[in-house]
Amino acid sequence: MLLDDLLDGYVDWRESARAVKDAYARWSFASGPECALRFAAYTATLDQEQRTASAYAEAVTEVERWLLSLAAGLTHELPGERVRRELQPPTALEAAPVEA
Repeated sequence: MLLDDLLDGYVDWRESARAVKDAYARWSFASGPECALRFAAYTATLDQEQRTASAYAEAVTEVERWLLSLAAGLTHELPGERVRRELQPPTALEAAPVEA
């Protein structure tokens, strides 16, 4: 569901941001040959955080599009509602043949 993806993306991004902070702290206190390894770990963590931030931004954009279509009257469905409805088996009235 769209809103679940948004919340999951936010949590993932915040966890990634925390990992960057921790990696930076480890790098800033490193010395000697360990410094290069810690810097490499920091930059890899920073790259991962960027990917996570981009995924979160995409989720925000999807919610924004849905809200705009809702405000414009183009939809009245909650995110994922159409999918749930399409996956449900037809009711007895929907499955009954129409006689002419």
